[in-house]
Amino acid sequence: MKVLFVPMMAGGLSHLLPLMALNKMLANTSVETAFLVPRQQHALLRAGGIEILDIDHQGFRSEIPAYKKFAPDVVVDDASLSTGAATLFTGVPRIAIHRTGMFPGDVPRNPKHGHSMHLSPDDLKKGWTALAHLGLPAPKVLSDLFRAPYKIVPGIPSIEILPPALQNDPSYFFSGPLVMDDYLVGNMSRGNGFSLSDAKNFDSLQKFFESNRDRKRIYATFGTVAKPTQEVRDCLQFLMDNGIAVVSNIKLDDLNEVHQALYYYARYLPMHYVCSNVDVMVHHCGCGTYQYPVMHEVPSIIVGTQCHDRDDVGMRLEDLGTSVYLPGPQENENFVSDFKRTIEQFFADSGRLIEEKKANLAALNQEVDRTVSNFNFESVLQKAAGRPAIDSGRVRVAA
Repeated sequence: MKVLFVPMMAGGLSHLLPLMALNKMLANTSVETAFLVPRQQHALLRAGGIEILDIDHQGFRSEIPAYKKFAPDVVVDDASLSTGAATLFTGVPRIAIHRTGMFPGDVPRNPKHGHSMHLSPDDLKKGWTALAHLGLPAPKVLSDLFRAPYKIVPGIPSIEILPPALQNDPSYFFSGPLVMDDYLVGNMSRGNGFSLSDAKNFDSLQKFFESNRDRKRIYATFGTVAKPTQEVRDCLQFLMDNGIAVVSNIKLDDLNEVHQALYYYARYLPMHYVCSNVDVMVHHCGCGTYQYPVMHEVPSIIVGTQCHDRDDVGMRLEDLGTSVYLPGPQENENFVSDFKRTIEQFFADSGRLIEEKKANLAALNQEVDRTVSNFNFESVLQKAAGRPAIDSGRVRVAA
């Protein structure tokens, strides 16, 4: 069997790493795999030992030649805007990654929130105009772009909640977190000149954590796409003013000498390692971010971005007692004071709030383990390709 992976062209690592994790599950099988990505990502993936088609992926017109060249039995994509049309046109079976905000029938908890892709109905119509002559049905809503016979949800049912009409849909498969180990991501990052500490030895991070071993420690990240506001930066300053050590991919300028010793910045960070060494995580609940504090049982403060694919998950994690969700500064004039109060509650002398959240996270992590052990990617591929299902064993992505 041959499987072609197609990530969202402009999605950065957040829509690339899940496919890499799926690809890793096939490492010791007879399945042949390849990735179709824009030219500028070729070196990045080759540094991770990934097979790349020598095609500059720029949408539908490059995807069709890729199918002819590689002849995949199944195409697996994560938020690709062209794969729906390409698989309809060619008849190649498709498996699409679905998550909150992409499920058919998904309704935002806050009606004022949109999707992080920021595609309006007019945008969808314009994007399909060039394909009208092919006779393919035009998408009317965002979820239409991700129609597929089979869908993989990179999470657990307690967090990524399917709409009522899909609750018993057998075409959905929950895989648990689709994330990669720090070492592989580190190799890829160093190979492309990114500012990442050594992903094997973590020397500089180890020194930072060791020098701040008697302090509270927080990891703050907005991923690689969302942008932190000035209010968020003010909150990071507040943390250091109160003697809290911060690891972050948010760059702060003009730090004084005291704050320099309390702030560790790198554009890309080894997520597993950092999460295993902090007390609290501050994040925007991106699809590839929120998995780490769950897996490492780290309580979170989730900062809203008015994107329901993130914020709805953040509110769900608050409902589950693992996190505190704060509407972002754009819709909450009291954001900074709310953030400060939450930090004070987390680090109160009793430590009761953090312990409660850790207990709730432990229960979720048990669900993660069960979900991962029950997911068989090769069997899903066989179903999609119309072949008899097989039992090739259970594989969990290394942490």
